[in-house]
Amino acid sequence: MDDLARFDSRGWRWQRFAIPSLVALLAIAVRLPSCSESFWLDELHSAWSVWGRFDHVAARAAAGNQAPIYFWGLWIWRLIVGDSELVLRLSSVLATAAAAVVMSAAVYRTYQSALASAVAGAVIALESDAIFYGTELRPYAVVILCSAVAVGLTMSNNQTRWHHMTAIVTVAVAAACQPTSLGVLALFVIARFAWSRGLHTASPAIGRPGLILVLFVVLIASTAWPIASVLGQAWQNRSQWQSFGAARSIMQIWQAWPWFSLIGIPFAWRLLQRRHRVDSRTIDAATKAVCPFWLPGLVAIFSVLGYWLIAYLQIAPIFHRRYFVAALPLLAWTAGAAIAPLRSVHSHELQPLGAGVLARTMMALAILLTLMFQQGTMAKLSSGKFQLIRRGEDWRGAVAWINERIDPTETVYLSAGLIESPRLLTTNDPQSIVKAQWYLTFPLSGPYRCDNVVAVDLTARASRPGVMIVRTGRQTAAELARGRTVKSFGGVHGMVAP
Repeated sequence: MDDLARFDSRGWRWQRFAIPSLVALLAIAVRLPSCSESFWLDELHSAWSVWGRFDHVAARAAAGNQAPIYFWGLWIWRLIVGDSELVLRLSSVLATAAAAVVMSAAVYRTYQSALASAVAGAVIALESDAIFYGTELRPYAVVILCSAVAVGLTMSNNQTRWHHMTAIVTVAVAAACQPTSLGVLALFVIARFAWSRGLHTASPAIGRPGLILVLFVVLIASTAWPIASVLGQAWQNRSQWQSFGAARSIMQIWQAWPWFSLIGIPFAWRLLQRRHRVDSRTIDAATKAVCPFWLPGLVAIFSVLGYWLIAYLQIAPIFHRRYFVAALPLLAWTAGAAIAPLRSVHSHELQPLGAGVLARTMMALAILLTLMFQQGTMAKLSSGKFQLIRRGEDWRGAVAWINERIDPTETVYLSAGLIESPRLLTTNDPQSIVKAQWYLTFPLSGPYRCDNVVAVDLTARASRPGVMIVRTGRQTAAELARGRTVKSFGGVHGMVAP
């Protein structure tokens, strides 16, 4: 039995299960209060994609520039659990909770540190974007989970071919759910491989370039077939993403992630640790072989910078967190691993080198409390606001209000504010018009349903008689009411004739 195994068996084995379990409960607890409100527009596309027969899923997903793999899984999930907002969003809640568990367990397995394990898992549990995507009916929670699995397996020091195959499969699933996530995960895998080759401490499996090349070929092949046509369509219409994916200021990089708490504090702590001048001869071989804590964080920094440059140079407007959300587990790993102590072997026991438990505990609290303060989570919780995410689009209420006031045969004119609307509604081709109406009316063709819906654009709808549902600001809605009775449901407004 080696020293790490002896250390683990002497009273610490319970932490391997207790800490990830507590992290999972924390992740679920902070997300559930935000799961019962109405779906917002993007979630309504997900719901519409699975609100029919299984053979309709791929076409509906593709209409919204999405690959089908996530939606096939969501269709099965809905079949099992039901139709309510809570149970459908529970798929994302559980995905991000599982990601927190994976991070916690992987960091513990690598560093044998309960504190490092707790920090890594808690970052996924408490980071505000992880909470947002973890309470949303969209594929990004699955991307976070896949990234967490890939990072955990790839950073492990005792790797086998099974580890690599599983990591590649999860990277492929992440890329199939969100193709742009490959920009983060491929860079990370390459960086990890390069470090291992440079240090000559890799396991035999990681030290074979031919195997890694084959695995990447498998990755490309496995993700290409379900997303090729979707990517082509999205690329042709990439100018539409300017409204949310453009890079206009370098400050956007600073605002992309909570860098100070997840990179600044951990790096400053490790630099401070260097003052202890630990003698490398006292460090055990297993600790020396562990991949450096800073590698995932550095990959996250460079990948976000790359996305910003691609958008700033107007190659493609892809600077939005959803496109590089796979970087979050990399940041969580760096934050947790920085807290882990170096260890030396003395008298058959593993002893920490450098700062003691109290100092590392204070630093762990500094990381997590600064994260919550920086993102406003602390202020919400301290004021009793346990619903941390509010999307502000009550489509459920608006549709119910309209249906109570109109005859079922009456036409409902819909302007959902979709970025595709101007392009799709200006065509003169009858077949294209039918297809445009099929897609643009999806907000009222899924869980919140109206009959006889016609999609109209912002300029045309003001002259339309009768009933409208409009997604726009309050002032614009009031200007377009034209004598109708208007009721606002957050950013969605119902309008009926008095």
